[in-house]
Amino acid sequence: MVQKLKKNHDKITQRNFEDKLFFSNLYEAYRMAVYKNEKTIGGSLPISKVLQWHAFLIQDKKFKTNPTKKSYKEYGRVFFSYDLYRLKERRIENHELSLITATRAYTKQRSNFLWIPSNEKGDGNYISHIKFREV
Repeated sequence: MVQKLKKNHDKITQRNFEDKLFFSNLYEAYRMAVYKNEKTIGGSLPISKVLQWHAFLIQDKKFKTNPTKKSYKEYGRVFFSYDLYRLKERRIENHELSLITATRAYTKQRSNFLWIPSNEKGDGNYISHIKFREV
């Protein structure tokens, strides 16, 4: 059991991570979700909507050429959560990333929030929305 937990932990934490690339894709995913949901840049969006677009954006050329299950690069809630935790960059194109803490109403359904760690000890916050506010 311990070895299985260690293997899963390593799968999440030992992945290659490029701060600037992740942040650029995050901002683009946010912009796509803003457009799709008829919102404006600077407004908050459900974190699940941004995750959907982010997962699509990080697919490689193989998937975009032939979008099959076999060529899809898995990227779920756990990966997104950990990547948001280790993200150092917070500003892009005169906008700053804001993660909005989930209210009690948003924590009733798992699909409405994401738990994001704040350290490696198990502390974290429930986040329901993302926004990029103008600075």
